[in-house]
Amino acid sequence: MRMDLLYCNVNRFSSVVTNVQRMLIEMKRRANPFERDCLTYIINRLTEIKCQMRFSRLLFDTGVRNVVVNDVDKVVRVGDEFKAIFELKVRRRKERYIKVNASQLTTYKYMVEKLGIPVYYLIFLPNNRFQLIKIDYWSDYDIVETNTYVKHLNDRFAVIPVEDSEVYDRELLVMELQDILGWW
Repeated sequence: MRMDLLYCNVNRFSSVVTNVQRMLIEMKRRANPFERDCLTYIINRLTEIKCQMRFSRLLFDTGVRNVVVNDVDKVVRVGDEFKAIFELKVRRRKERYIKVNASQLTTYKYMVEKLGIPVYYLIFLPNNRFQLIKIDYWSDYDIVETNTYVKHLNDRFAVIPVEDSEVYDRELLVMELQDILGWW
């Protein structure tokens, strides 16, 4: 799915999301207190998504070229010290590689250089298993290009091998995260 296609139709997108929110509001009326809190959270997240789409469209409408907007999943700070950046991904099975948008990889490289912290891809696998991939920005990853008949959908991706990466259970992942956060 390409977000840029959606922000080109931001009003239509917002209308669809608003309809989903109405269904969730209707569900809240029959929900217990915990379920209502969950549904409220989801409704609020959907509102944030609508705002993100509108923001992307506003940037597009400025006419400024080469604007890159990346969504950073998690920036982790302990006290006054930045520790890591995490991209969160879900996969149905262990893959041989992950594709990372080339402009996003460049943004992360700049962040690594400026903040001096690592970037990880945390991949959620079935059965409470995980892969934690530290991105090496000085590696020369293979770059693939997508070529579609819609020019603005063409893009470049770095192909990062992960097939040899360790698969963690929850307990081991927590220990790895403790190491990253500097907790001993």
